[in-house]
Amino acid sequence: MQSSSIGGKVRHKDKVGPDQGRIIFGSSDLDVDFPGESTREDELLRSEISVDLKRDIWVFILKKPKDAASKGIFDLLLRFLLKSEVNIVLEEETYEEVMNEPIEFEVGSQVKILDEEAKRTLDFLILLGGDGTILRASSFFVEIPMPPALTFKLGTFNFISIFRPEEAIARVTAVLQLVSQQKRIPFKPLMRLRAEISSKEKKHVFTALNEILIDRGSRVQAVSLDIDIKGQRLANVTGSGVIISTPTGSTAFSLSAGGSILHPKVYYLFSSMLA
Repeated sequence: MQSSSIGGKVRHKDKVGPDQGRIIFGSSDLDVDFPGESTREDELLRSEISVDLKRDIWVFILKKPKDAASKGIFDLLLRFLLKSEVNIVLEEETYEEVMNEPIEFEVGSQVKILDEEAKRTLDFLILLGGDGTILRASSFFVEIPMPPALTFKLGTFNFISIFRPEEAIARVTAVLQLVSQQKRIPFKPLMRLRAEISSKEKKHVFTALNEILIDRGSRVQAVSLDIDIKGQRLANVTGSGVIISTPTGSTAFSLSAGGSILHPKVYYLFSSMLA
């Protein structure tokens, strides 16, 4: 696997490939000296501040549609980013929610629906939710690298998410400044899997941050599967199927199937057989 760097318009020496997700983590580069504590009231005041940016920046904000838990912080971030003339990309359902509400747009900013063209202009992602929101964000980027993701804990499971919602404006401000100055964003790479299913008619391509499951489907009989690595036979398994897991996914369905837990920094795949 390759190490990767920030996508979008910023260029760095690190190689970027579609086989990784990237989660922005806390470091001194993301510390912003704001007065007050990290409380809801302070975030409301900070959202009225704008950041002076040196170039156009595109940010994709993803949340659960019509989700009350993330609505408040989403509105604060939207107001803050628009005041800073940041271009915002939204999922279609979230876009329609925003368009149905009274909102002031700055002259220099745009709000648009996520499409293939928009995906290639993104500088980073803001994810409001839990681990499921991160997995969902990864699914949008199949053929291209997933941009660095700034994650906030607003879900049921927050194993991958990094920051508290109360830190949102401060952390987003820090990342905006780094991108504007074309400096490297601190992130940790997450291995992703790529699967191709080919037939005579067409080829389907999938990416997965957790795991890929190959099972017998509606068949009653067990299936026999050959597992090869670079043309070399690794194993033949007979059963209901097999789970191919990343280190991130080793704590998910693979663990339930009796698999081992892999450290996130270990770049190995794990195979679990379903009896």
